[in-house]
Amino acid sequence: MRKYIMVIALALVLSGCVWDKDKKISIPENNQNMENTNQANTAASYTLDDVAKHTVPTDCWLASNGKVYDVTSFVDKHPGGEKILNGCGKDMTEFFNTLHAKQSVEKLPAFYIGDLK
Repeated sequence: MRKYIMVIALALVLSGCVWDKDKKISIPENNQNMENTNQANTAASYTLDDVAKHTVPTDCWLASNGKVYDVTSFVDKHPGGEKILNGCGKDMTEFFNTLHAKQSVEKLPAFYIGDLK
């Protein structure tokens, strides 16, 4: 039981939640300590020309559905191996919407870096 309490406490601390003196959980209103902080308000904008400059395994960006993703850290983990390199530097919207729809919805948000102009 003690182990579970410590895990919950650690999760609360890591998520930015704190205990106030009345023993209530308080979540910061500005969410600065929260993971994935309001990316939509601070998102950078990139052109397809910007994306096209990132085409190698050590620097791989791609665009899909108006968003830009830096998937460099995923290149070595891609289930299809080096096939991911075919998308580096390109707008892969049609590909993701037809063949990778489920995977793109699940995995791509973690690599989001900005919007496509």
